[in-house]
Amino acid sequence: MQYLTILLAVMAATGILLSKPVVSLIIFLATLIWYPYYLTVKIGPANFSVSRILIVVIFIKLFLSPGVLNRFKFELIDKFAIAFAALCLVAGLITTESGTMLVYWGGSIFDTILPYFAVRLILRTKEDYLRLLKWTMLVSIPFSLMAVYQSITGDGPFGFLEAYNAFKPNSTGYTPISRSGFYRANLTFGVSIMLGLYFAIVLGWCAGLSKSIKSNQYLLYIGLVILGLGVAASMSSGPLTALIILIPVLILFKYRQYWKLFVGTILLGIFLLQIVSNTSWYEALSRLTFSEDTAYYRILLIRKAFGGGMAGHWLVGYGLADPGWGPSLVGKEFADLVNQYIEILVMYGLLGLVPFLGMLVYAFVGLREAFVKAGTEAEKWIVWTIMSTLIALLVTFMSVSLFAQTRTVFFILLAFCANMSAFCDSTTASPYGYCSSNNALLCYSIKKNRIRGITIM
Repeated sequence: MQYLTILLAVMAATGILLSKPVVSLIIFLATLIWYPYYLTVKIGPANFSVSRILIVVIFIKLFLSPGVLNRFKFELIDKFAIAFAALCLVAGLITTESGTMLVYWGGSIFDTILPYFAVRLILRTKEDYLRLLKWTMLVSIPFSLMAVYQSITGDGPFGFLEAYNAFKPNSTGYTPISRSGFYRANLTFGVSIMLGLYFAIVLGWCAGLSKSIKSNQYLLYIGLVILGLGVAASMSSGPLTALIILIPVLILFKYRQYWKLFVGTILLGIFLLQIVSNTSWYEALSRLTFSEDTAYYRILLIRKAFGGGMAGHWLVGYGLADPGWGPSLVGKEFADLVNQYIEILVMYGLLGLVPFLGMLVYAFVGLREAFVKAGTEAEKWIVWTIMSTLIALLVTFMSVSLFAQTRTVFFILLAFCANMSAFCDSTTASPYGYCSSNNALLCYSIKKNRIRGITIM
């Protein structure tokens, strides 16, 4: 399968080098989704998936286009991203054998930080952003239909490829896993939870098209429903949780002046659930999942981490070693770190977790700035959909840790957040300040008279 991976990488790389920068992102995303991440080319101790090869090609293209690099301006979220990468390496080298750590860390950089900065550098206008969303939706809809097919029949279209999984040398191929009368679709993602989360993220992204597309909107809504079916096809509580959170937050856009009432209602509901339940409110909610046992394990994991499990490891974590919590967590041999925050804490300690949280905080700062700057309801809606997707994921992270293609897609989402302010700026024809269609004459006057540094709201 290495030859197939090389062939596909060469074909996609050629397309990237011959196309416009935004098209190169479309090719990257399409390949990331449709080709299994676990089919790699082994170079020494490192495994290079097609997406890892293509991200290098994209940066080669960027370095050959100085105009793209010259327009880039570092924001605080970018510094947190670099700090996250650097401090994770420092923590890892303290806890783990250096060769092993460098290989793992390098792979993570190719999957997270490089795609993040590629999107930051390339997507500078709202038009490019909407174009990327349209193509992402187009390549994801047939993918979702295949997930539905797999969920109904148990036949994995890509299942035969799992026997060549580079990260599972003893893999025997695809084995259907049933749940509640259906099968858990995984397609090229290997794990159904990651596939479902991918569809939840893309559904949130593509909802932003609804106020920017004027004709044949019914096709867009049909497409969104199909993406929602892809979430359900994973038969996983995590992606469905993300969807359950995403939809109400999207609906709230129309009634956003009542957001305090919305938040207050949620807090009141939690308070009442705590009172009427014979357990804590989060344990009560765990009964609504597909598996009460796996939900309860996630609760025990949180309690273990903050109840002494991190003693002596708060600063740099345990590295790539198992923390040894498994036996005390319902008799598991190993601790399955199904919580994004705890996974980072266990692996890299506070050195890794603090800059990661810093990225999240400044993602919201960028979104707020963009929302205030947006001059139309369509622009505000685009910002809102990204914010809603991020909120849904941050809650879901309490029960899911990212890997495979979904980890890359999440860092692309963070890049969207960082660029959102520029997307709103791109609606103006003026480089001298923010201009909406309502003050076009004033903007023209500013440009004509070369008045710089003035903002007209």
